[in-house]
Amino acid sequence: MEFVAGTRRFQDGRLAEVFFLKAGHPGSAVETFSRDAAVVLSIALQHGASVKEIRHSLVKLRDGSGAGAVGALLDLVGADG
Repeated sequence: MEFVAGTRRFQDGRLAEVFFLKAGHPGSAVETFSRDAAVVLSIALQHGASVKEIRHSLVKLRDGSGAGAVGALLDLVGADG
């Protein structure tokens, strides 16, 4: 499944917001879940949670990479956001 995401940053460079532009078929459960997860992630970032803390808390594959779309996106962004 293909996901297309975007980010916005605070003036100091920290990650402030994520959003999924494409996540599954329009109206699908995957799209709804991905967009909702991005909203929750953005709120957490805007209230002081670090990318490192969030990445640590998400489900991972055996190799340590993010198992879901949000985890994979944060892997791409990096620990510092």
